[in-house]
Amino acid sequence: MAFFRRLMSEWSQEMDEMPEAERRTAKGKAAVATCKQCARYLEPLFKLCKNKFLVV
Repeated sequence: MAFFRRLMSEWSQEMDEMPEAERRTAKGKAAVATCKQCARYLEPLFKLCKNKFLVV
C-alpha cells in the first residue's frame, strides 16, 4: 500500500508542477483528469487496506 500511495503522490506532484501552457492543452487536461480520477478510484482500496478488511 505504501508503494502505491507514494506512486500516486509522485504522480500528483508531477501534475502540479506541469507548466500552465502544457496543462491547458488537450493532452495536459487529459493527464490531469486521469491522475485525479485514479486517486479518487484508489481511495476506497487504500481504506480497505488500512482497515485490514482486504484479504489477498
